[in-house]
Amino acid sequence: MARTNTARALPTEKNDPAENLKPWKPGQSGNPGGRPKGLARRVRELVGGDGETITHFMLDVLKNEEAEMRDRMEAAKWLADRGWGKAANHAPIEDADPLGLDEVDHAISSLVDELAARRQAPAARPAPGGEVEAAG
Repeated sequence: MARTNTARALPTEKNDPAENLKPWKPGQSGNPGGRPKGLARRVRELVGGDGETITHFMLDVLKNEEAEMRDRMEAAKWLADRGWGKAANHAPIEDADPLGLDEVDHAISSLVDELAARRQAPAARPAPGGEVEAAG
């Protein structure tokens, strides 16, 4: 039996294996073939332009008590998404106070404290001449 000598090329600037791992260039598609043109139109023609056929199919899956629960749930989700729109995804807020509400809370607390202090202060009394004199 003859053995063939398969020498491996060492990575160099010319044949760097990491070259294939570099990200796409700006504007370059990662899937240049992509979805075939006209596929969506062809599917709509086959299924029916208004989607009635596929909607009835998904409704049948949803109502089928012998179907797997995950399939029934997926059919329910599909119908709900198309009937009422997909639920919005809200990213969690990571900052402690992104709206600056701590400052508003502090200002409100200061006003509440000031009003409480005014309420507890002795009331001003009218002077005999009709002028208001300060308490004290």
